[in-house]
Amino acid sequence: MPYSSILPRRYLSTSVPAQKRAGGTTAKELSKLYEKKSPVEHVLLRPDSYIGSTHEKTAELWVQKEGGEGMERKQVQYVPGLLKIFDEILVNAADNKQRDPFGTTEVRVDICPESGTISIANDGACVPTVIHTDEQIPIPELVFGHLLTGSNFDDKAKKVTGGRNGYGAKLANIFSKEFSVDILDSSRGVRYTQTWRDHMGERGEPAITALEEGKGEARSWTKVTFTPDLSLFGLSSLQGTDVLRLMQRRAVDLAGTNQDLRVTLNGDAIDLDFEKYVSLYPVHKEGGAEREEGWIRRRINNRWQLAVGTSEDGHFHHVSFVNSINTPRGGTHVNYIADQLSNAIATKLCRRHRGLNLQVSSKVSSLLMASHSIFN
Repeated sequence: MPYSSILPRRYLSTSVPAQKRAGGTTAKELSKLYEKKSPVEHVLLRPDSYIGSTHEKTAELWVQKEGGEGMERKQVQYVPGLLKIFDEILVNAADNKQRDPFGTTEVRVDICPESGTISIANDGACVPTVIHTDEQIPIPELVFGHLLTGSNFDDKAKKVTGGRNGYGAKLANIFSKEFSVDILDSSRGVRYTQTWRDHMGERGEPAITALEEGKGEARSWTKVTFTPDLSLFGLSSLQGTDVLRLMQRRAVDLAGTNQDLRVTLNGDAIDLDFEKYVSLYPVHKEGGAEREEGWIRRRINNRWQLAVGTSEDGHFHHVSFVNSINTPRGGTHVNYIADQLSNAIATKLCRRHRGLNLQVSSKVSSLLMASHSIFN
């Protein structure tokens, strides 16, 4: 349909020169006002839409105590966006346990506070080191160096891993001064390495080398090393920061909530299973002695692990994960369990103490709940 048939006549006049229209604003000036950004430029310009705030915020979160003995809930100052890009790579490594449950046995996390360089490696099935038939570039380059790419776009397939929107590791690449991927693909007998610099703006050529016959490694592995541009997050170093403590805690989370997965932090093994992990969190003390027996732990099935205890401060708290993603704000998975517990506790108390009337808001006021779930 032509515009002349739907627009009032006053908008169709051509008697006024173009440079004088719009109150004297020229087309050149208007062109400066209306801009087009590349996808990478948009991520850097509007980081809140992709990774959260790049400014420091204060929040009450669980962190490890000094010395690593147990967890404490305290006010911390951290940059959500920086923790997010770290988590993107960490969750990718954890996801491999779901993709390749028998081949993935280990995740190694190394953080250098002085340089800010982070390295996360895992064994097991890797991104195929072959040329993509449509894009004509190696699949690892497509996955780590091009936005809106990945293997989770089939909404009909069941999902038990973290990402689904095609950003993931690329966000860590974009917010880094340098980002490298090192893949050993034992099934194809090759090693693939590639590096990007300057916020994914400078692409290095991939190096694909054949493993020597008879000297090839039996297991595939993937290693991602990146140096976040801390200036984008208002920091000059990770040394002594709360965000560093939160990163370290996330490695502990991974060890405690993933069965049969060995996790190391800066070369030291984190010897935890779910039971030991839950015991890191404080429960109510009675008579000066900690009631460890107050923790009730259950492995419901391969997708649900739960623990419930009595909180120290009499308020409801939870520590929860879905597909290895920490969910500090809770969600339907937390409500699903907490509501059932609340109703069961309230029912039992009312039967024992006739005339007792419990309000919904008071039902879970003194619970500390930890859960790890895997959802489709």
